[in-house]
Amino acid sequence: MKILFKQRLFSWFDSYDIYDENGRTLFTVEGKLSWGHCLHILDAAGNHIGTVQERVFTLLPKFELYEGGEYIGCIQKEFSLFRPRFDIDCFGWQVEGSFMEWDYTVTEPCGAVVAVISKELLNWTDTYSIDVADPRNALYALMLVLAIAFIYLIMVAQFQSLKAPFIILFTIPLALTGGFLALFFTGSEISIISMIGFIMLVGIIVNNGIVMVEYINQLRKEGTEKREAIITAGKTRLRPILMTAMTTILAMSTTAFGNDMGSDMSRPMAVVTIGGMIYGTVMTLVVVPCIYDLFYSRKSMVEEEI
Repeated sequence: MKILFKQRLFSWFDSYDIYDENGRTLFTVEGKLSWGHCLHILDAAGNHIGTVQERVFTLLPKFELYEGGEYIGCIQKEFSLFRPRFDIDCFGWQVEGSFMEWDYTVTEPCGAVVAVISKELLNWTDTYSIDVADPRNALYALMLVLAIAFIYLIMVAQFQSLKAPFIILFTIPLALTGGFLALFFTGSEISIISMIGFIMLVGIIVNNGIVMVEYINQLRKEGTEKREAIITAGKTRLRPILMTAMTTILAMSTTAFGNDMGSDMSRPMAVVTIGGMIYGTVMTLVVVPCIYDLFYSRKSMVEEEI
């Protein structure tokens, strides 16, 4: 069964229509003003059959699912680097998306495909094509689409840009590469403690990209040409970036080179952090400006829609 999920044009709140292959309306979705996003799902006759409610004050976006007013579970975005993943605690389903977050596959624990969700690009509004293996799962697949769509919008709203988050995220693979190289050269193994170091790196290294990109955008909004803004930002932000990196490296060096009791257990974390900060910081100063130059055009930032 294939259904089409399409946002209404010029809707005050987020509203959607869901059609089948013959163009018949199966469901309608009406957004309601509440504390957090709240979407009510109605059948073709206008009867309320489900609700997708955002849970506020969570680290990662999380949505609760209700069927006929009864809570059936929630869907939450997992921390992942390249492919978006979502955790669903009601059906045992797993959701994995593509790198550009255009296609998603919903599978059961046994590996059977429940639904394939594809984003239709050539449309004025958000449009998704949902290929459901079992028609009985159409409502649940619809809830997942709503949650995934709003999770993406929330992440974009937090960064206030569509391009800047991709540029900043390029610093994460650089830091992880440095962490793996540090483990390799020191003869350390990957362990739970070293994984804590990788998690720390993800939160620390992005600051370098944020500082660089934000200052470049600030200069361009003041009228500076793109290449000149990149060069000026590199010179101006070099010292703050190096000071931040050196603070972390020197703080972790006592753990990496210490010989007191318990230092052996925490040493892999320090090695990963130091290696990732050294390699990631050096490469960030080169890679982030290059990626920025590729992503953004030469138009004035005042005229350019980010």
